[in-house]
Amino acid sequence: MRQDATPTAAGPATEVDDDDPMYCQTPDEEVAEAIADAEAKDAAKSAALEAAFAEDGEEEGEEEEDATQKSADEDEEHVRAARRASDRTRHQAAMKSS
Repeated sequence: MRQDATPTAAGPATEVDDDDPMYCQTPDEEVAEAIADAEAKDAAKSAALEAAFAEDGEEEGEEEEDATQKSADEDEEHVRAARRASDRTRHQAAMKSS
């Protein structure tokens, strides 16, 4: 509405009376809205928890991979040490027999 009380292109301003039954929610609508809000919050929390667990799982997987690699490296070092000892023993045996 313009100052001179003529309507704008959109039409006259309409005031909404909160007490008017046409604009009030019924108890069922209020309950439905509350349930929808609660479900939306639960879904958001679930998504956040799933994301957090996925990140934790990735970190645990990386830690397990690191531990597995370390164990494999240690095993390889033991094998090398055993081969060196075996080679020394053979060399010493060959020296004694000559």
